[in-house]
Amino acid sequence: MVKHKEKAKKSSQSSSMMDNVLTTLPALKHAHKIQQHAAYDGFDWRDKAHILDKIHEELQELQDALKFYEETNKHHDHIIEELGDCLFAITNYARHLNIDSEMALKQANQKFIHRYKKMEILANDIYHRPFSTLSIQEKEALWQQVKITNNNNKRY
Repeated sequence: MVKHKEKAKKSSQSSSMMDNVLTTLPALKHAHKIQQHAAYDGFDWRDKAHILDKIHEELQELQDALKFYEETNKHHDHIIEELGDCLFAITNYARHLNIDSEMALKQANQKFIHRYKKMEILANDIYHRPFSTLSIQEKEALWQQVKITNNNNKRY
């Protein structure tokens, strides 16, 4: 009975569905939970295509913020805000695809590390010097080579 009263008291004090979202979660998981709570209240996209439109809109806003910053050297905080909006929208899209955005990013990190290590080996094999000494064009050529090799080994 005491627990029930405490829960009722807490819910009466809580004026927002968002008050129930743990703030100690990693940022991507936190975004996912925020979006789940909003969806529970009926504030959600009905069609994944609209989320893609939103992602494109947020990317455009990020580009606009970058352009303004380059021209004026002002409002770097606006770039951070727009980049955060992009990440939030992408996390929402992942949620609609039933993909854990945290896991997707971890996999992307591992893929990048794997490719980078291969580039370091190829730099030594092809150019006979360390990767760090290569020009950006040589590094990009190695990246494309490793990427093509990896894509040829994939089975969809």
